[in-house]
Amino acid sequence: MSLRISVIIPAAGLSRRMEGFLKRKPFILLGGRPVIAHALDVLRKLGGVKEIILVVNKKDLKATGAHFGGRRVKIIEGASTRSGSVYNGIKVLNPGCDIVLIHDAVRPFVTADMAQRCIRAAGRFGAAVCAVPVVPTIKSADSHGFVASTSDRSRLWEVQTPQAFKRDLIIKAFKNAGRLNSSITDDAMLVERMGRKVKLVMGSYRNIKITTPNDIKIAEGILRCE
Repeated sequence: MSLRISVIIPAAGLSRRMEGFLKRKPFILLGGRPVIAHALDVLRKLGGVKEIILVVNKKDLKATGAHFGGRRVKIIEGASTRSGSVYNGIKVLNPGCDIVLIHDAVRPFVTADMAQRCIRAAGRFGAAVCAVPVVPTIKSADSHGFVASTSDRSRLWEVQTPQAFKRDLIIKAFKNAGRLNSSITDDAMLVERMGRKVKLVMGSYRNIKITTPNDIKIAEGILRCE
């Protein structure tokens, strides 16, 4: 039996680090189209997707509905934190879905293969995240600014989205989380706190997250190379 997928795309951030841009990050133009549109195009076409839940800032509800609303797309209001926005999406999930796929609106270069690998791994292991091996050398510092240790790079991964979870598992993880605050930087953290293992799935170094104005320049460069 094929898996039934619900997709949650958090897009309610305040974009405080995007100085010089009037629009919030998901709606900044990239290659002439809003950043969020690039990921949405890919995720809409995934096999098994029954619904896509866009979680946006209250001020963006009307515009988002006009541009991205349609069949299978729910547009709801977000919260003050990313984790709170994802939880808002979880609360309106179709009860018939098997897997919840969560993807940042500001990662425009997700691919269908990447998402499908994550979904398959979640179907098998319960939880899976896209990630890439860390390339730089990583050092830990002490409280005085001196090197405390050098991490074993072979065991370090930079986690991305999409992240996928069995529906009941991610619902339980959020319900058990307590206060959802900015220290929760990805959804897998909540599953890990329950003592559950999360499978790493190969992502892509092109799957960048747009956080600062410089990231827009990098993303434009990636688009030109495609």
